[in-house]
Amino acid sequence: MISNCLTICAHCGEETENALTVDGNDYCETCHDELFTECADCGDTIRRDECKTSNGDDYCEGCYNDRFTTCTGCEREIEKDDCKTSDSGDYYCEGCYNDRFTTCTHCDCEIDRDDCSTSNDGDDYCDGCYDEIFTRCENCGCELVRDDADYHDDYPYCRRCLPEGWDEEYFTPDDSFSAIGSTRKFGVELETSECPDYIELQGQTVFGCKNDGSIDGKEFVSPILSSDAGLAVIEDFCDQARGMGFKVDAKCGYHLHLNLRGESVDAVKRVAIAYRLTESLWQSFVPKSRRENSYCASIPWSIEAIQKPQTMQEFRDFIYDVDRYKWANLAAFCEHGTIEIRLHTSTLDGNKVTNWVKAHTRFIDWVVAATDEEVLGIPTDLTEQFEFLCNVWGDETLADFYTERAKTFGTVLEVMEALEVV
Repeated sequence: MISNCLTICAHCGEETENALTVDGNDYCETCHDELFTECADCGDTIRRDECKTSNGDDYCEGCYNDRFTTCTGCEREIEKDDCKTSDSGDYYCEGCYNDRFTTCTHCDCEIDRDDCSTSNDGDDYCDGCYDEIFTRCENCGCELVRDDADYHDDYPYCRRCLPEGWDEEYFTPDDSFSAIGSTRKFGVELETSECPDYIELQGQTVFGCKNDGSIDGKEFVSPILSSDAGLAVIEDFCDQARGMGFKVDAKCGYHLHLNLRGESVDAVKRVAIAYRLTESLWQSFVPKSRRENSYCASIPWSIEAIQKPQTMQEFRDFIYDVDRYKWANLAAFCEHGTIEIRLHTSTLDGNKVTNWVKAHTRFIDWVVAATDEEVLGIPTDLTEQFEFLCNVWGDETLADFYTERAKTFGTVLEVMEALEVV
């Protein structure tokens, strides 16, 4: 309030004609501006030595406390309208909140990152939901979805460790490798849409079967195979399955596991790089329904990223964050020591299944034996890539088979032109 009569300033003692009155005391304009300010929110006059200031604006204590708080994490001032509030009532800036907390993928509750459980697919869970959804293989300790685990004597096992059906004593390879052209071990998983009377196969094949929620039938899983005898086992199973009226549909996939145990970290990295470089070519051998299927999505890693890990542990840490639903699944290496090729449609044609085995075992054999420079030198032109792959296979029959596959399914113009399709 301004007084027009001559008065004495309560602060400096000088006479002033236009005094400003605060709480019954008169002040000259200079002293008033030095001692007092106005709250940016409510407009009340407040002493400067008692006000709160933020971004150049002054606030009374009540308005400041209504509008601002301090981040529990970094202790910086934050506006309440922009902050995150934890379930315990603490305030955080967005960065600190996201660093400290996450949300359970299953029940959506808030969880402290130090207390959460993260699945192999990179999803976060509270302890209760994680224990409800996941378990661990009794043998190797790898993570398993409870509904997908195989059980023996009430203990959960991954497919590679299941005592019944995956023990190598159930499969004795011979010494012939002329047909397969590789000594590399492998395993196949064939999904079905219909499998009537499948239980009759028990004891008639080394294949086992399991439930899979994504298909209408059962998934049939081979033991660890190798040599020409392994190919014969596959062909025998496919003959039996077709004879019993088994069927597949577009929802079904064929997953091929290729052994990489015992390989150096540099060799495994070369395998990942080689598949990244040849992705479009492999995709040209399968129908569009598989190329666009979310269960076998495109490779997410770059060549530069895959080159960075220098030790096997660093490589495992890198691929741990890559989810398994990629057509070339590196996450399988952490669990089984394999790379899983998920790209192919399911089939009960033994020739198609075994040709896919030959194509990939021979390709990986070449990559493992090659130098980094040779792998990085794989042609980028898809026509030249196909010629390169045929040379790696060293099998005219296999080359002709995939020439016809590319004619049927290929979408890459260069490959189509090279095969005289367009």
